[in-house]
Amino acid sequence: EHARQIVLNSPILSQRKLRQIMGMKEFGVTSEFIDLQHPEDESLEAALDRICDQAESAVRAGRLVLLLSDRYLVRGKAPIHALLATGAVHHRLVNTGLRCKCNLLVETGTARDPHHFACLLGYGATAVYPYMAYQTLF
Repeated sequence: EHARQIVLNSPILSQRKLRQIMGMKEFGVTSEFIDLQHPEDESLEAALDRICDQAESAVRAGRLVLLLSDRYLVRGKAPIHALLATGAVHHRLVNTGLRCKCNLLVETGTARDPHHFACLLGYGATAVYPYMAYQTLF
């Protein structure tokens, strides 16, 4: 019962695989969407703290999957680089002893080649959905 897992053949997700994971609520896979944008009048440090607080609260509330996303850009808000946010969230969760209780999925347009994917995975991402790379190919 405690060993149920989602097995991926690659840490690079397609849109379909990402949506399947995010839609597994009936199987007990709860998730939290974390927007990687911040108002232009909020400092980067404050924005990272807010994102880390949101991630920590979500894991404490039992969320198994955190989706860090820079996909839905809004005028008047600045995106935080996915690598910076991933590392910050990963380290916050490690420091609070919560990292093993969740998975970090990163939906980003900044990852375009194997080096970018490797950096995100090395900084704590469980899997990456590079939406801009797929849109460019299509």
